[in-house]
Amino acid sequence: MAVRADCHANTIHDIRLTIYALMKCPTCHRPTTYQDNPFRPFCSERCKLIDFGAWANEEYAVPADEPAPSLEEADKNTEPADDGEQRP
Repeated sequence: MAVRADCHANTIHDIRLTIYALMKCPTCHRPTTYQDNPFRPFCSERCKLIDFGAWANEEYAVPADEPAPSLEEADKNTEPADDGEQRP
């Protein structure tokens, strides 16, 4: 995209905003806009639901520093309360 040197600063600024407002959909990689897009950062409800389904099926995971304790380990680590009831 060529910009003439005698353009006003506002026009160049508007062109830059237009360029940066375009992005790729994380699911299908088609170009989409971020501004005024109810499904952002996705291009459509379909792509948004595909991503949600991948999270629900545990295809994605956020790495943890240490693994979560299993239920058996959690039961072993409970101490009896003063009233004789088990509490976590």
